[in-house]
Amino acid sequence: SEEDIRRSLISGFSFGSMIALGVAARINPSRLALYSLSPYFKEKIPFPEKYNNQHNQRILNDFNNFSLIRLCKAIKCPTLIFIGSQEKQKYPHMWQVARRAGSLIKDSRLILIDGTGHDVSAPLYVKAIEKALT
Repeated sequence: SEEDIRRSLISGFSFGSMIALGVAARINPSRLALYSLSPYFKEKIPFPEKYNNQHNQRILNDFNNFSLIRLCKAIKCPTLIFIGSQEKQKYPHMWQVARRAGSLIKDSRLILIDGTGHDVSAPLYVKAIEKALT
């Protein structure tokens, strides 16, 4: 029901966080959590050459329909954006997108998780999520 949507938390990890952002922009949940937001939106950030293969290119072409700016401006709920410190170092393009999303979403908080990488199941990542959601 519409009431359930208003009381819901939508979340996603990596490419799933792009999908969660797109869904949240349409249905306006009560909260949104983006874990390690994938950077491959319509607004181009260079894709690392080592990932440039036919399978990844097809995925990227699909995600090119997602505009980070348009989606973030449509978000009207409190939003948590998580990224690991090791991700920030290893994938600076992810850090750029996380910061950009944080600046575009009015009621957002960017959470840098010290000592963890691109693994939402890592103990430090889980601890940061638990802390932020309680």
